[in-house]
Amino acid sequence: MKKIMFLSHTAKLGGAERSLLDILKYIDKDKFQPYFVCFEEGPLTKAASEIKGVEVNIIPFSKKIISFNRDTNSLFQLIYALLLIKPLLKLIMLAHLKKIDIIYSNSMKAHFIGVLLGKITNKPVIWHVRDILEEGLYKKLFRLFSKFTRKIICISKAVSEQFSHPDIEIVYNGLSTTMNRSKHEIIEKKENDYFIGMIGQLAKWKGQDIFVKAANILVKKYPNMKFLVIGDTLFEKEADFKKHIKFLAKENPNIIFTGYKENVQDYLSQLDLLVHASVKPEPFGRVIIEAMANKVPVIATCIGGPLEIIEHNKNGILYKPNSVDDLVKTIEYLYSNKNLTEELIYNGYKTFINRFTIQKTVSSIERIIEEL
Repeated sequence: MKKIMFLSHTAKLGGAERSLLDILKYIDKDKFQPYFVCFEEGPLTKAASEIKGVEVNIIPFSKKIISFNRDTNSLFQLIYALLLIKPLLKLIMLAHLKKIDIIYSNSMKAHFIGVLLGKITNKPVIWHVRDILEEGLYKKLFRLFSKFTRKIICISKAVSEQFSHPDIEIVYNGLSTTMNRSKHEIIEKKENDYFIGMIGQLAKWKGQDIFVKAANILVKKYPNMKFLVIGDTLFEKEADFKKHIKFLAKENPNIIFTGYKENVQDYLSQLDLLVHASVKPEPFGRVIIEAMANKVPVIATCIGGPLEIIEHNKNGILYKPNSVDDLVKTIEYLYSNKNLTEELIYNGYKTFINRFTIQKTVSSIERIIEEL
């Protein structure tokens, strides 16, 4: 049985962390023993501790690792933080104590720690990369460290294009075919209401401001349209953006901010339409396949990961990023075309079943681990 140490620097629950939880839950415990190590305590460690067969350890690292920004000045903070020996020694001791065979990192800052741990313990390192970085010194360092990994798993071709590593494999995120949903409606919905939702962390690059601006235009013509912004900020640096989008929405009572919701399936399953509005390339777009699995039609920007999920006008609709006008026209087009809506729902669900189940994802990861 191979013993795998999974690493995450954050205990917040975003898409990357939910995908990690799925791996920990569904990986074959007869073949692999998963140990999960997180650098802070929070919702992720709580959820992981509830998974049968997974040992959870919290080894606190410096806040400089947990909270630094990806810019040149903060890069030096990271290098300084990496030199803090005490938590790294604890990690090394744990790896030796548990006789770990493979180091498997799931987040950006954990990738750097994973490489150091792998070099010191002489164990192979797998990076599961879920980010697209902007050009700069941080990305150069990231590429340099990647050379010391045995394998890089990327969640999309868009993510893989950052590397020149000799051993890269694309493994798309997957979801369970059985969803935990509330038996009761949690959105009060009148007969003619048309609910359009956007789900994810509040961040400028996610495009919630584009969504709100489109809503302000659409509601004048379609007062039955309701717009749900589901999610909250994950990082303090986005606090001003949150204030900005709420200011944009202050005159529109049809825009509803739900805040963070642990089980977004309860909301997603009641939507008439999901909008994905990222203005920068999305590494994958987990919420897109969540919508498909819930038989909700999807509109998404035509950059990054969504291009690998959506076939335009077949299982979803693509539109220009950062364009309020194009988003408004696309929503109107789908709202007035019921036949196309049904086709998108049918083909979207078929896409999910054929390409994006958790069984396919975990099967690929198990094969990769076994081949090391």
